[in-house]
Formats: sequence, structure tokens, C-alpha cells
Amino acid sequence: QKIGEEGMLLTLPAIKHVIDLRKRDHRSITRVITPTSKETILVEVILESELSARLREVGPEYKNFAGLELKRFMPGAYTMGAPRYEPGQRANEFERNIQLEKIFYVSKYEVTNQQYQMFDPSLQSTTEDEPVVGLSWLKAVEFCNWLSDGEELTKFYELSGNGTVKVNNRADGYRLLTEAEWEWVARKAGRDEQTIFVWGDKDEVPKMAGNIADESSKGMTSSYIPNYNDGYAEVAPVGSFPADKAGLYDVLGNVREWVHDFYSLESPGQDEVLVDPLGPSYGDVHVVKGSSWRSGSRTVLRSAYREGVVRGGPDIGFRIGRYLYVPEKE
Repeated sequence: QKIGEEGMLLTLPAIKHVIDLRKRDHRSITRVITPTSKETILVEVILESELSARLREVGPEYKNFAGLELKRFMPGAYTMGAPRYEPGQRANEFERNIQLEKIFYVSKYEVTNQQYQMFDPSLQSTTEDEPVVGLSWLKAVEFCNWLSDGEELTKFYELSGNGTVKVNNRADGYRLLTEAEWEWVARKAGRDEQTIFVWGDKDEVPKMAGNIADESSKGMTSSYIPNYNDGYAEVAPVGSFPADKAGLYDVLGNVREWVHDFYSLESPGQDEVLVDPLGPSYGDVHVVKGSSWRSGSRTVLRSAYREGVVRGGPDIGFRIGRYLYVPEKE
């Protein structure tokens, strides 16, 4: 029974009482007392916010039960998309003012065949450490829900039998990165300034920057990077190249990645600031971000590049993320 708010003076019978002290978005504390007529008992506690508790408990990096390593990213702001004058810019790369306010985690590597096979043993693959490819967006979402169930987290996706997907945007369970998050970690996180490419603003691709279309891709892809050799004609094991400035691997190249958002060509309002956007609430296709081992043009290697894709392909994989905690007020 709720007795009242803090700062109360109560007269209670001299039997054992269990007192629960709680506040929204804070960790509750329970005290057991037995009142006596001989003295006044003072019950005084300081409740820790749920966000503070989780920051203390989880840490900046952790590995989950499926072996996925995740890194924490704090809120930030940037301009998503690209201006019309940027070489290689496409008409669907609308500039958007983004404010990321929720703390979130991102898997350091793309999900591998071995990790996905823990969820779906029917996957046929002999290359355990390569990124899983060829999956639909829905299959990637089902994997996220499986991870959430394994750690008793609130599922971000609610799936129905007819393939309908609803979203619980307050959930702390696993999910695909939003398009805004993906682009932020690819061009702003860990960097002094926002960049055009994962490696920076210069057009020249640094040595061993990632697994993209190199000299060995001649005849296999529509374009390639002259005088660039990364050692892999096709897909490579995850983490084969150094981490980028955000501490993530294969954000450039290897495989393109499904993200959470439906694909849309609706332009944003002028000067509008989008806070933790999840994209449109409905649509026919989803966004794929990034480049792959097939990518060899300036347009595709830019972090602003985006595509609307219906089904998976041999160079489309995914990485996962999750919110640390979403306050109840939201």
C-alpha cells in the first residue's frame, strides 16, 4: 500500500514492516524495520537513477552470450546526408539535423556466420568468422529478438504471424542500428570533425582502410580502386582490417549493412532537428548503409550513401545495437 511521499512522520504498530522506497526511473530500495516506543527510527536513503546504475554496471564495452562485442556511444549531434555540391552526392541524401540523446551500444564487428548459426542452425556456411550475408531484413530482426530473449531484455521488435513488425522504442533489447546512428558512428564518433568518408575527407583511400573493390576485383565489379590492394578479392573475415576512429571494424567495406529504417524519399523540414529518429513508421523497403567488397566508386564509399533494398544479397549483412536505457518519461 502506498503511504505517501518523502518527508513523512508515521506512527506504526510495533511489528515488522517492509518499506519500499521508489521513484520513477530510479532503482528502488527496500528496508525492513520493527518500530518501538522507546525511540524514533529514521529511514533515509538516496535512490540512484536507473541510467546511472546501468552506466556503472554495464561499462563502456561488453561481450554478450553470443560472443558479440559491443561498444557504448554517448549522445551527439551532426548533419546527416550530404550537400548538393559534394562530389558523388545523390538526390536521396537529404541533409538532416540530427540530435542523438539516448546512450546506445553498437557491435564492434558485423554479425558472423557462427553467431547467426547459434540462432538458426540451418544456415549453411563453412566460414564461421565471415559476416553472415543473404538474409532478409526480417531475419536480421528475428536474430535481434533472440539476443534480447537470451538476456531477458525487453524486445525492441514485436513480431506477428503475418510478418507485421511493431516497434517498442522504449525497449533496451537488441535491434538494428538506426540510419542516423549508423552514419554518426561512421563519420562523427571519435572524430574532431564530421567527415565525408570513414577515414576522413581526402579522396585517396588509405592503405588497408577496408575490404573494398581493389585491383583483384577487375572484371568482377563495375568499378575498382586503382593501385589499391587489400588482400581479399571477395568477402573477408570480420576484423581483418584495423578499427576506425570510432573503434569499430568493417564500417567501410566488407559487406553493406541493413539498418532499422524504412527507406523514404521525403525531404525534411527546413531547420528541423530530428531527435533519435527511427525513420518512417511504414514502407515497402528498408535502408542499407555502407560499402562492400564490390564498392569502388567515390559515391558509394562516402558514409552518406544510402540505398533502399527489398531483399538480402551476397554483400549485405548487418551489425546490432541497443539502447542502454530509455527513461520512462519518453
